[in-house]
Amino acid sequence: MATTFHLRVWTRFLASPADVWALKTDPATMKAELRPWLTFCVPDGAALTRALEGDAPADLANSVRLGQVLPLAWPTRVESAVPRQSYRGITKSALFNRFEHDHIFEPTPDGCRYVDSVTFSSTAPAQKLVAIALQRLFQHRHAVAAKRLPTDPQATAVAVLRVLVEEDAA
Repeated sequence: MATTFHLRVWTRFLASPADVWALKTDPATMKAELRPWLTFCVPDGAALTRALEGDAPADLANSVRLGQVLPLAWPTRVESAVPRQSYRGITKSALFNRFEHDHIFEPTPDGCRYVDSVTFSSTAPAQKLVAIALQRLFQHRHAVAAKRLPTDPQATAVAVLRVLVEEDAA
């Protein structure tokens, strides 16, 4: 039986929510944040932009590649979006039978706290290792983003990973 995990990684940017939104929703930035771990492809950036404007849900045929070895389809449905506040992507892939990713942009007095909130379960036998690797990947993404916009060094890539119990997962 798959274990369901919840991961929250956040960074306090010393930049406006609009600037953080522009950075974190740019396909080129998304790609850069995953290197060198993964190669990420968003084949229809215009569809992503429309979905993030809150027009309507959108299905995106994204893909990832681990090194030169493992290509993986990463079809994502952007289910909801409130521009410059939040958006939610749902993915099912060969590696994850559940992957719900909320991107949250919270205004702060000195900028914006950006939160990746991910609920997931893996199809891999070593589920805990996958969860730890995913945590490290998201911390890496936040560290890369912190090179593009100023952040509070004490509040950059802060992560909490936990196992959800049955009543949490419902």
